[in-house]
Amino acid sequence: MKKSIPVIGFFWAMMAENTYATSLGEISGNLIGPASGIGHVMNAICYLVGLGFLLCGLLQYKYHRENPQQVKISTPITLLLVGLAMLALPFLAMMSNSGAFLK
Repeated sequence: MKKSIPVIGFFWAMMAENTYATSLGEISGNLIGPASGIGHVMNAICYLVGLGFLLCGLLQYKYHRENPQQVKISTPITLLLVGLAMLALPFLAMMSNSGAFLK
């Protein structure tokens, strides 16, 4: 219990400093500001996962060519489609945020 008190105190102090504002708009701006970097992290994760799925799909296709009875053709096709979808997600998010779909 003694070790958690400084940690709780630190977070309480940080929360108090971040939320100190004169209006509700400033409070929400202070709380949402640090969370804006999450979008960039999610884009990077989508790119890495998409490239991983594409690589796995190509490897599974190679294994299918060597032994078609062991690896079905649906496996590499599914992996390739999921990889392409993951690579397209950041682009679609960027397009939806820019308002290109609203015109």
